[in-house]
Amino acid sequence: MAIVTSEACELATVQDKLRANNMVASNGRLTVDDIELIKQLCLPSKIVSQNLSVGGIRMRTFRLAGKLGVENRASIIVKALKLGLVSLDELTYREF
Repeated sequence: MAIVTSEACELATVQDKLRANNMVASNGRLTVDDIELIKQLCLPSKIVSQNLSVGGIRMRTFRLAGKLGVENRASIIVKALKLGLVSLDELTYREF
């Protein structure tokens, strides 16, 4: 009997949403890490990069944009919202 983790369930849900919207990522898959990055893209790179370098965030954002067929951070967020990959409440931002 296989044990199913919440991460595996979340990833399966993401893949189901992509298939339902006829979205095929360039490498065939979005990861849970990709979804977590989308949720933080409203923040400046310096804040998002607490665990990765700013260059690492830029590279991951570039790859994520390619997977979704868009060209920038704002477009990634809009497409993810349209596809139902994330909800507006899941996005992280800071208020001034």
